[in-house]
Amino acid sequence: MAQYTKHPVQAPPTAPERESTGRLLLRAYVIIAFIAVLAHDALLSLFGGLASGAALLVTTLAGAAIAAPMIARQTPHAFPWRRLPWAALAYPVFAAASDLWSGSATDSLVMTVVLLATAGMSLLIGFALTWDEIIRSLASALKWILGLALAAEAWARLFHDDRFLQFGGNPALLAGLSALAIVVFGIQFARRSRWRTTTALWGVLAAVLLFSASSATAYLGAAAGTVVLVFALTIRRTSALAARRRVYAVGGILIALLSAATAILHRALLAALGEAGDAPDPANIMDASAQVGVVGALVLCLAVVSLLWRAWFFAADRPRWDLRADRPYSSLTLLPLLCIVIATVQALAGSSSAVLWGWMLLVLCSFKIKAVPLVGVGLREQARVTERGRRARRIP
Repeated sequence: MAQYTKHPVQAPPTAPERESTGRLLLRAYVIIAFIAVLAHDALLSLFGGLASGAALLVTTLAGAAIAAPMIARQTPHAFPWRRLPWAALAYPVFAAASDLWSGSATDSLVMTVVLLATAGMSLLIGFALTWDEIIRSLASALKWILGLALAAEAWARLFHDDRFLQFGGNPALLAGLSALAIVVFGIQFARRSRWRTTTALWGVLAAVLLFSASSATAYLGAAAGTVVLVFALTIRRTSALAARRRVYAVGGILIALLSAATAILHRALLAALGEAGDAPDPANIMDASAQVGVVGALVLCLAVVSLLWRAWFFAADRPRWDLRADRPYSSLTLLPLLCIVIATVQALAGSSSAVLWGWMLLVLCSFKIKAVPLVGVGLREQARVTERGRRARRIP
């Protein structure tokens, strides 16, 4: 007589693989580093230069302590020295040389040190994390910043303390980070990541904070990002070479006309939006950059243009490394393009708060695109790596 049993024949179930504690701590550090740089101006306004400088110093030293053994042990892979963004890294070097040559004030040297420290953290993030981990960490940092901004705003409404109003008294900073957050949360939503409803709510909060801050420079940056996004999505939907050429011609003419109109009507636009106070004229950007020397200004322009060029094709072209030409696009490839456009337009429009976090994203995206030009391919991008001791284990 057949015997029945409740025990199945297959192997007993096992718990899914999880990331190691070291990997989770690394991502926690990256989130803190993003917060320290993105909210640096707010920390400076709220707590003074000593506290904000100490936060940046501690974060930099911690990053150096993390990066040194990783590079020495080639974990999770060998450091891609040949893929360093040399044009971007040359800018603070020329700035420091210009300061020393001209005997500039101490503030310029401090800013150069801040740029070098931020560049070092950016290189560590690009080396240690995958594209997916970078956007997840950036999203987490922006959630913390927006949450603290909302709490500060509620505090100001309850106790009428204007010192906390608009996150450190700087509406342009809050508006710029809100525009950046809309991009990050929108990409996460388009990727159908987990907690889509929560991600959408965070995007709504970012939009509310963007419009409540009423920053003209942030509006210009968001408008420029929208135009570039529409252009990129149009190119993605156009496969024929002749049609792409027409789109490029029309889009290039349109962007050139909008840029010229913005440069000519710059002061009038900011006055209409209520922010004409201390915004510089774009025509005087090169005169203002004389403090870092003509060579330094040219090197910075070269770094920005180089990233825009790489980021455009990173976003507009299909991922391809063999004869197959029908692989789907990834919404994540839009991240570097939109981020650098928003940061550049805000900086040119006169928002000093966008300089530091824009510099961080410039170095990070330049390095990551050169090292891993295809999302999910190359330098351990095909699968996430979890380190448990000396043995590397992969998660499917």
